Amino acid sequence: MKIKRPRYELNLTRCTSILHECKDPYNGAGIYALVDNYGKKYIGQAKHIQDRIKVHRINMNKIFLTNCIHGENDKIHEAIMAGKTFDVEILEKIPQEKATRRYLDEREKYYYCQYGGIDNLYNFAPLTNM
Repeated sequence: MKIKRPRYELNLTRCTSILHECKDPYNGAGIYALVDNYGKKYIGQAKHIQDRIKVHRINMNKIFLTNCIHGENDKIHEAIMAGKTFDVEILEKIPQEKATRRYLDEREKYYYCQYGGIDNLYNFAPLTNM
């Protein structure tokens, strides 16, 4: 008789490869992209990029292991459940003295436009005053 294992035990290898390690060890302020295996992006900002990527990795793994949504971005959750994986690209490094919320928002808006706007990204809502 076969014993059914819980889904999470069967998929641990897949789970650890959803969001690949960033090749650039930079952990300062800046704008980053999570890029799926087809080139579609999620654009984000952080005062400490590597720390923010760790949070994304934890959340993506939770989504995959539990098949549940743990945040507000349905687009990226659907991509994870469809089997897409993501690489990390640091798009812009910003000196800490310039890394105010307003400046980071401005730079993130710039990259939204560079990549064709919110409809072409995994981001679920534009920043205010876009």
